[in-house]
Amino acid sequence: MNLIQLLTSGWHWLAALAAVGVAIIISWFTGRQSGKSEGRAEEKVKSEQEKTAVAIAAARDQAKKNEVAKDAQAGNAALDDSAARDRLRNSPWNHSDDRDPPAS
Repeated sequence: MNLIQLLTSGWHWLAALAAVGVAIIISWFTGRQSGKSEGRAEEKVKSEQEKTAVAIAAARDQAKKNEVAKDAQAGNAALDDSAARDRLRNSPWNHSDDRDPPAS
C-alpha cells in the first residue's frame, strides 16, 4: 500500500491514530502542569500553617502579658498612698542619678 492509497481509502484510521497521539501528548503536558501546581499549593499550605503557628504563639504571649499587667494593676489598686510610696521607694528600679539601674 502506498501513501496515496492509504490517504484516500483509510484516512479515518490515520486520523484516529493522530487523535490518540495528540490526546496522549496533551494529557502528558497537563499532568506535568498539574503536578507543579500541586507542589506549589502544598508549599503555600505549609507556609501559611507556619505563619498561623507564629500568630497563635504571639497571641498567647500577649495574653500572658495582659494577665500580668492586670494582676499588677489590681495589686497597685489595693494599696493606700503610703504603701504605694514605700513600694516605689523600695523598687529595684528606683535609684538616684549616680547609680545605674539593675541589669535585666
